[in-house]
Amino acid sequence: CDAELSKEIQINSKPDINLDLDKTCESEALNIINKTIVNNGFVSDWNWTIESNKGNFYSNSFIPDLRFNDPQTLKIFLTATSNQGCISSKEYSMEILEKPNAEFASVKSGYLQNQTKVNFIPSEKNAIKYEWTSNVGYYSEAESPEFIFNDDTLSINLKLKVTGQNGCITEKSENLLIVPAFDFFAPNAFTPNKDGKNEVFNPFMTPPYYKEYYMTVKNRWGQIIFESKTYDVKWDGNYLGQNLPTDTYYFEINLTDLDGKSYKFNGPILLIR
Repeated sequence: CDAELSKEIQINSKPDINLDLDKTCESEALNIINKTIVNNGFVSDWNWTIESNKGNFYSNSFIPDLRFNDPQTLKIFLTATSNQGCISSKEYSMEILEKPNAEFASVKSGYLQNQTKVNFIPSEKNAIKYEWTSNVGYYSEAESPEFIFNDDTLSINLKLKVTGQNGCITEKSENLLIVPAFDFFAPNAFTPNKDGKNEVFNPFMTPPYYKEYYMTVKNRWGQIIFESKTYDVKWDGNYLGQNLPTDTYYFEINLTDLDGKSYKFNGPILLIR
């Protein structure tokens, strides 16, 4: 006797794993384009294993949402399972690139004076592009630009955008304090008579920023009758709680600004009752 049996067998396709891996800079999302396909089906399950210098990381996402904060070479293992249960696996390598340093400083420390030329120096010396911008219009693509702050803006936000040799980009911004050029004025008289006008000896200094400040007031015999180490403390014409009489007194102010430059001012003061 003869017998014949026929049966159709369906051959399902495995996932065709295809990843495009582009450069990824440290602290940025992995630059992965997932082009994996399944003929006559779809991927129902993703299993990623990523080996790094900080250990293994796992994900079941279409693209893993991971960031790595230091340069290294990652090993990436992807297993994809189709809706028919077919499985494919593939291994890749991926470079995490170092970002450039966007720190910068000015050649002048402390505050920055109006009408003064100031050079800014980046920490990164081998970048392919520098871009300096600010909130008030200053702009340069020089490595170490020179700006002249010629307005009365008290605070400027200066930002440096650095593109490294590997194409990675870092940005850093700093708030800069811009002050008028140094000036000093001391009145030659004051009237502490409780009328609310000119009640204290009030030297005027701009900018009012300093490392050290010391003021003394002496009488005509050279006796110190007032001293202060703070610009905000003014002489009110008293000594040991007593009103001093109308007379000529003598002040001396020694100060050191934030840049370490020293100044000395002195002169007579007429106290009028």
